[in-house]
Amino acid sequence: MVLLRASINFEVLNSFLTFIPARGGSKSIPKKNIAILGSKPLIAYTLDVCNRIDDMPNTLISTDDEEIASYCSSEGYETDYRRPKNLSADDSVMVDAVLHGVEWYEQNHNCRITDILILQPTSPLRKLEDVKSSVEHYISNNIQSLVSVTYMKEHPSICVEQNIEGKNWVYLREPTKTNSQRQDFEGVFGFIDGSIYIVSQDFLREHNSIIVPGETELYFTNQRYAIDIDEPEDLALAQLIVKSIE
Repeated sequence: MVLLRASINFEVLNSFLTFIPARGGSKSIPKKNIAILGSKPLIAYTLDVCNRIDDMPNTLISTDDEEIASYCSSEGYETDYRRPKNLSADDSVMVDAVLHGVEWYEQNHNCRITDILILQPTSPLRKLEDVKSSVEHYISNNIQSLVSVTYMKEHPSICVEQNIEGKNWVYLREPTKTNSQRQDFEGVFGFIDGSIYIVSQDFLREHNSIIVPGETELYFTNQRYAIDIDEPEDLALAQLIVKSIE
């Protein structure tokens, strides 16, 4: 087991809930969350991260699927909770699923959850150190909302947006004569990679959103492979990456 730094108040961690959203339905990849990646189910990579941090005692597997629940149970996780079908569709809102799960957990464990760490199984390549560091940063700086971000490989000055008709396009950031070379580009740019979300329950209820521009803290990671598995091609790419690093 890996401990968070001693500077963290462990009483605070007792009011954290690690929330793992793992619904059974997926149009693109059937039973995506237990699709085999490398030598184990996709969700196992997220459970492995949870297993290696023993200072955060509260974990909720949010699933509507008996097969996913059975697997998580075999790995030692409580699986009494079932996500309602109306919160398990492709168009269901994550915030609603999180709040429903938090309310169930509080009622069934006689506790008060103040903050939620959301780890999506579809981001299997997240690093343990990034999870630990983001939690420490969140607590130490009294943050209410934090999301992991990966540095963009392509600068907006060489990225374009095409309109719906396809006739016109614009640069996401207009290049200038002074930044014609890649090394001359200015600014720090990233994309929300989906691997780590931390939010207070109060923030979630106030804004009805996990992320609010200008209020949510961006936590830049050093991930080399930031992949959020949504399509079969994503899973195939993840297979190659896992094979190369095993």
